[in-house]
Amino acid sequence: MARKFDKKRAIDLYINHEITRKKEELLHIDSNDELLLKEVATEKLTILPGRDKHGAAVALFTARLHQPRDSTHQIVLKGLLYQLDAALESKDTQRHGLVFIYDMTDSKYANFDYELCTKILSLLKGACPARLKKVLIVTAPLWFKAPFKILQLFVREKLRDRVYTISLQQLHLHIPNESLPQHLGGAIMNSHPAWMQICYKVSTKQSVDLDTYFFPCRNTRQGSVSQRSLSSEISDCMIISDIESEESKETISEKHSSEEKEKEEKMIIDQEKEVTVEKHDTCANGSIKRRHDSDVNNADDNKQQNSNCNDNINEDESDIPPKKRPSSTSTNIIEDTNHMNEVTGMTVEQLVKHLKKTRRKGLYTEYAHIKMEPPSGTFNISK
Repeated sequence: MARKFDKKRAIDLYINHEITRKKEELLHIDSNDELLLKEVATEKLTILPGRDKHGAAVALFTARLHQPRDSTHQIVLKGLLYQLDAALESKDTQRHGLVFIYDMTDSKYANFDYELCTKILSLLKGACPARLKKVLIVTAPLWFKAPFKILQLFVREKLRDRVYTISLQQLHLHIPNESLPQHLGGAIMNSHPAWMQICYKVSTKQSVDLDTYFFPCRNTRQGSVSQRSLSSEISDCMIISDIESEESKETISEKHSSEEKEKEEKMIIDQEKEVTVEKHDTCANGSIKRRHDSDVNNADDNKQQNSNCNDNINEDESDIPPKKRPSSTSTNIIEDTNHMNEVTGMTVEQLVKHLKKTRRKGLYTEYAHIKMEPPSGTFNISK
């Protein structure tokens, strides 16, 4: 079910699952292991009884409860698989997948483990028989932006599109309030002790009814799943495909609204372009414009002009143009900038002379003009 009955992809998933468990030494998970029991008792990771609107199970990782010094990656991953193995005993979880919430509320940098996050994402997406629908990073602090951008480079593109950084107020747009715990604005009381009892019974091969824990799935049909034929299972898989198509349409709609917002912002910036840009262009044209061979031949003629411009800049730093993009009609600014597709450039010797001549203020001015250039293309193309 995790691979929509595609035999080749299912076999690949099984192989990756076995390789990962062997590599991380996760082949044998003892439910009586003291280190494992200590790990799951922290309640940093749990499976909630509620589901999302499409029937996916919800796993919650609370970052502020994780202390990297007190546990190892192996123990944390064992705690994750210990609970996922139990959750996947439910046919509804197999069919509708899993949503992973990474709650960073009140967490510190000391609670964050970059390598562990990479392992968890790789495990959930490529080595676990759970259909990872999305990853919701809730209330990410400012310091998380840099490692998050790096983290995105090491995950597959398909998974990258399923990772969302959202605020606590936006969480209910992905998960119904009745399926969230109270500290995330929901209605669920602490369900972790009851869930641990179910995990223990599953691990020790005891009889357990998961329907007594999980909320009824809205997409689950009446009747025993075990008695369904293969054709019925495939039909359910087609329903899942339709759901994913709806999610894809929502994502496209969000991208269009983002593009419209960017256009509006650019129009406002164009309208607010100040006179200081034009004022500085008159002085900067003589010193910033990169010349070819004529720069070397006419260096003496332009020396006095460059000196005057630098003196003006030294007198008042506020003359440096603000970092606002002019409209695309300002061709004179585009032509005078250093940031051009030129056939030739400076030699090392010419660059040294240029730096000695322009000095720090001149470099600031050049950079300001590069920043003022209208972008080539759109952000989506760049992305």
